[in-house]
Amino acid sequence: MLSRALSALVVAALVGPGVGCAPPEAGTQSAPEAAFRAFRDALQRGDRETVFAMLDDDSRAVLEAQAEAWTAAGGDPRPASDFLGVADVLVETEIRTMERVESEGDRAVLELTTWHDTTHHVALERDGDRWRVDLDLDGATDTIHDEAEDDG
Repeated sequence: MLSRALSALVVAALVGPGVGCAPPEAGTQSAPEAAFRAFRDALQRGDRETVFAMLDDDSRAVLEAQAEAWTAAGGDPRPASDFLGVADVLVETEIRTMERVESEGDRAVLELTTWHDTTHHVALERDGDRWRVDLDLDGATDTIHDEAEDDG
């Protein structure tokens, strides 16, 4: 689970300007691909608030819990978007292809292939008329807690 979450974060930053598709119309995210491109663009601009707003409810809830835990442990209060960790983990590379490999109801999965032939999968969930990125952080948090208990 941890590797899926890290993979999702890495994928988000790996997507460079190499994906040759037009951006979505202003104010729309009619397709998962368009939503992911907008997510990628916000990441590239360093706009953490927009990136945070484009996440699904579960991903945002996990980041909010991390921000609360940070403050409870004596850290300075920080917005949940500060816990994306995106800027610290990512390596710049371009995506060669983006293909929808799964589409069922309100969920879609995109497969991204880098110029180094590495593939990553990103899940998106429809929320009304918008698509939101699912980083699967709830599973990663469970895995982190399980590992900490095993060490203790």
